[in-house]
Amino acid sequence: MASSRLDLLALSAQRHTLMAARRLDKYRIDPGSFGEEQKGVRITMSYALFSSLFCDYAFRVRWMKWATLCVVIPILINVCNTLYNSQYAGRLGTYKHYRFTNLEQRDGRAPQGPGISEFGLMRLGEKGADGFAASNEGTLQPCRAIDAVDGVLTVDGASMTLTLQHEPRSEYAMWYYTTFRVEGTESQDAVRFMLEGSHDPVADGWEKLGSSTHHYYYYVLFFKDGIADVPVTRGHDTIVDARMPLAHSFYYLWNTVPFYSLMICTCVVAGAGGNAKFLLVINMLVQAVQRMGYGVIALDQQRRGEPGEGDGVQAFLMGFVFLISGAWIQYLEELSDLMLLFIGTSHILLQFSRYLQLFGKPMTVDSTPGGITTSGSFMALGVLILATRVLEMRRVVRGVRKGKEAYEAVWRRVMKKERNDLLLLLDTVNAIKQETSHKSARQLTRNTALPHFAAAARRTSLMTRVYERIMGKGDASRQGPEAGMGGGW
Repeated sequence: MASSRLDLLALSAQRHTLMAARRLDKYRIDPGSFGEEQKGVRITMSYALFSSLFCDYAFRVRWMKWATLCVVIPILINVCNTLYNSQYAGRLGTYKHYRFTNLEQRDGRAPQGPGISEFGLMRLGEKGADGFAASNEGTLQPCRAIDAVDGVLTVDGASMTLTLQHEPRSEYAMWYYTTFRVEGTESQDAVRFMLEGSHDPVADGWEKLGSSTHHYYYYVLFFKDGIADVPVTRGHDTIVDARMPLAHSFYYLWNTVPFYSLMICTCVVAGAGGNAKFLLVINMLVQAVQRMGYGVIALDQQRRGEPGEGDGVQAFLMGFVFLISGAWIQYLEELSDLMLLFIGTSHILLQFSRYLQLFGKPMTVDSTPGGITTSGSFMALGVLILATRVLEMRRVVRGVRKGKEAYEAVWRRVMKKERNDLLLLLDTVNAIKQETSHKSARQLTRNTALPHFAAAARRTSLMTRVYERIMGKGDASRQGPEAGMGGGW
């Protein structure tokens, strides 16, 4: 008989050999676990694991709630601190000496000189000597720094050094360089270069402040000294701005604030007996919309050839991962541990792809871990829940083993005493299966036999009708041969 068909005799046997009602509650309500009383029921992690409302009950366990808050709140504070400090990323600091060094000329030969006619420093919103802004337009537009205009430029081999009269009172936001003004010098342009700063070159040495190419890996700036797109126009000023782009800050920093904030709200709402699952789904959907939106914008910029971070594909895929996770929580809540492993693994793979794209080598955790900590936290939590679930299942199996052994002992005695009758019954069942192998199981009930009951049944949900039909067949199979005469196999 096909597995999709209903074997009424087998169903009846299963229903007669089920454990007593609430048999598993003694294992689900574990008095040895930390939990809390709620409406007369002790909510523990065991209770949550054996429940179809895992998310709601898990966040109501006291130690689970406080452990989550102890992890999430410091992470949120660190994210806010990093977000605040990101406004200073890529700035040039306040040094008295700045040095431009040519690393490669346009023609590929070793540098014969600095490869530029001059370079200088810039700010947003240049101010006058009295400290007041010279114009409102300067607050948005880059301006040449007044205190750097009177600096002295000196050339030493492939380097050009700018020495200021005094150390600046406020740091510079960006810098610029100017190509040669004489025609025919295009081949001598510097295409790979770096910028350094120092308070005292002899005593302190030089600190790297800029480069011909740079990239942000999460919130850490890396100078790559790659080949820049230097214009061939003579006397052209090119601005080098290494500050963190607003879109990058939004994707890697800003959008994590609502994530951790909603996690805190989830703990608070669940502790008050609210719906934690709803907030978790909303959290995942918010992340999906933010990341997929950023991915679409980044991909559109890349299509139009505009400068950008080049991480649109990774962002869109990560948004898709959060979208799947939201649906996972909504429809497969009892497998949330596997969902956590799915998020962590996907994040690590996408991070590996991004690292390989930026640095051209396999990912290593050196100066910045990127999102390894977050990914590892998701995976560690998933492994912890999965391991707890397995341990609890093993405990339940050990607990019901005595009852199973007693049942098997009785069954062996029955087999020994009634062997011939049971073999005859087995032959009869096999014969019925063969004769009805081309048919489907049907059972006439009042919902299908009477028109008005059938109409009412059609208005109920599919799962309700299936459940009622199965329960009706099971009850009829237990009532004896007379009760089953109205239907058929």
